[in-house]
Amino acid sequence: MALKNKIFLAITLTTILGMVSAKAYVVPGGERPEPPRQGGGFPPAPIPQPGGGGYGPGNGGYNGQEQKVIQVRRRIMRENLSLLQLAGIDRRYDGYIVQSITAYVSGSGPRAQMSLIINGQYDASASVGRGAVNLYPRYQAVLGQVRDIQLSIDGGVDLDSVVLTLQQRDGWDHHHGGGDWDRDITVPLSIMRRMQGNDRLDITSYIDMNQFRGMRLSSIEIEANSLYQVAFIDVLINGFTQGQSLQIGNYVQRYSVFVRDAVIGQSAASIVISNRGDLDIRSVTLRLSRR
Repeated sequence: MALKNKIFLAITLTTILGMVSAKAYVVPGGERPEPPRQGGGFPPAPIPQPGGGGYGPGNGGYNGQEQKVIQVRRRIMRENLSLLQLAGIDRRYDGYIVQSITAYVSGSGPRAQMSLIINGQYDASASVGRGAVNLYPRYQAVLGQVRDIQLSIDGGVDLDSVVLTLQQRDGWDHHHGGGDWDRDITVPLSIMRRMQGNDRLDITSYIDMNQFRGMRLSSIEIEANSLYQVAFIDVLINGFTQGQSLQIGNYVQRYSVFVRDAVIGQSAASIVISNRGDLDIRSVTLRLSRR
């Protein structure tokens, strides 16, 4: 009986020691808490990649236009991006016009803002929320004359990509190096004006009518925003209203009016923008074609 008790005690002691050893072994090998990520929980920032599609609009070449896409996909805090360098734009693009710069944003901090710096001078700016942020140079930005365009970001912005839209000047195909003229021409006008109440703006004074005489006007693009709630714009050519009134909201947007049977210097000798309500005209662009 005494022998059985000794054997039972020995087995029990061995089992207990084994459990303690196993427990002591498991603890060091368990899951360890990961160290917190740097930068407020955002993944490490990749270097922006020039060119290429696959995110946002792709590159294109419609009606003399070309788009350059810069992949960013990171949070930016108070930083300037050299857009021409990142987009791979070199001397081959001299003569192209930078029509617009669109930043695609997935999130931003309070009071975040973007600005363009062109040849060292501050240009267009916009508040940043979420989605597409469109910036249009205030004056015609012709590559070659313009050597540096920076996107200045003030505040925290989760920037996905930046798209530069370029336009071949006067339809000239620079890539093919001669004589290949596109039928469509884009003519940006340097117009920035506040219109209040019931005002009229004759934009023919901003156009060299002799240079474009005989060309067909296909559409007019107006970038504008209302000062208060809603304002309205009408486009009149030779005194006749074109299409329906444009309803202008608080945010800066680009609106298009499509025109029929309008020839510069003939059936389009006078082009007038009239308004109802207070608004800011940021830019006006004409689309012309060689009939």
